[in-house]
Amino acid sequence: MDAKTSASCDPTVIMTHLRELSSQAATIVRALKYGRVQLGHEEYKSLEAASLDLNKTVATVTEEVKSLGRRRKDAIVAEGQKLLSQAKNVKSDMMRTNELKNRVIFIRNMQLFFNPPEESKLDSPPVRKRKKLTRERCEIIRRLPPSAAIIWAAAFPPSAWDSNIMSKSLFDYVIEFLTPEKDEKELRYPASLYEILTALAAEQPLQNSTEFEAFLASVYATKVLSKED
Repeated sequence: MDAKTSASCDPTVIMTHLRELSSQAATIVRALKYGRVQLGHEEYKSLEAASLDLNKTVATVTEEVKSLGRRRKDAIVAEGQKLLSQAKNVKSDMMRTNELKNRVIFIRNMQLFFNPPEESKLDSPPVRKRKKLTRERCEIIRRLPPSAAIIWAAAFPPSAWDSNIMSKSLFDYVIEFLTPEKDEKELRYPASLYEILTALAAEQPLQNSTEFEAFLASVYATKVLSKED
């Protein structure tokens, strides 16, 4: 994380920006209400579109603030730190021993990430909801840096991050802090892990997955895995 990004994550800086935006919005409201603004049809449509965009952004900011509050509850932070410590230990052990101990879990996770359960007309409402949440979580995991997705797959069995077990706030917390701080090019994993990924790419259900193919390309490009190790 560079200095600019770090500064933008400072709560004081964020609050300052929000106050500035709120002040600017109040100024705009006064101008619209008392400024005797003259505008044509196209200008009005553009102004209306801009105001709708602003409304969406404000709603998103409000929701993200609420979400942050939920993720920072003491119980969530405590449980999240336990899971992050578990992931760190799995990563350290894997790199120290050059072995992938949870082979079955890793395979199941990788297949689930890139081939999440589809909805069926026969599904009950609870099952349909559960599958939808699983697909959403898989999509989030797929957007992680390759090394973070690999550690997640090695550290957490699918049952542990199931939506019926792991709350959204806890899931979001672990996702937020799992991203590796070190340069991915410095990371190396067991050759057996590379072999598993290669085999998965050649077999169903991931054989024709363009997303998995892109994931592997990213893995090779960042040298997260190495044939020589």
